[in-house]
Amino acid sequence: MTSNKNQNGNENKVPTAEVRRFLESAGEALLECKRIARRVEQLSLRCEKLVRSEGVGNPSETLRELWRLLEEERVRETEAVRHEMRRYREVEDFIAALPDPTARTILRRRYLDGDTTWVRICFRLERDGVYYSERQVYRLYEQAMATAASLFRAKQAVSA
Repeated sequence: MTSNKNQNGNENKVPTAEVRRFLESAGEALLECKRIARRVEQLSLRCEKLVRSEGVGNPSETLRELWRLLEEERVRETEAVRHEMRRYREVEDFIAALPDPTARTILRRRYLDGDTTWVRICFRLERDGVYYSERQVYRLYEQAMATAASLFRAKQAVSA
């Protein structure tokens, strides 16, 4: 938990772990899309290999079953990819709603672009003409997470 001061100067405990899980769900969504696509590709390759080995004519029961599984997997893939991309867009929109452009950039790099180390984030920022040390980036990240936690809590209160 991170603490920050409210308007009265009192400290609030903000659940950054919950926000972190939400932000990390974007990366998990992309990984799930890749896993699903790989599964469909593997089934397609098995079907093609079986078709080549059987030649022309009536397909075997095994081949029919593989084609049926492939079609089911493609339907599941389409639905799962839609769901995962919706989750990714929710995180993208959440980050875009943060008021500070530096906070948006750091969180976007960390959770949407997959830059998992502070060094990588620093290098990416330097390419954009922004120069911070790792320590500064980490401090800015902590501030961004406190802001994100407040926004997250506000959005939860509105939706409740």
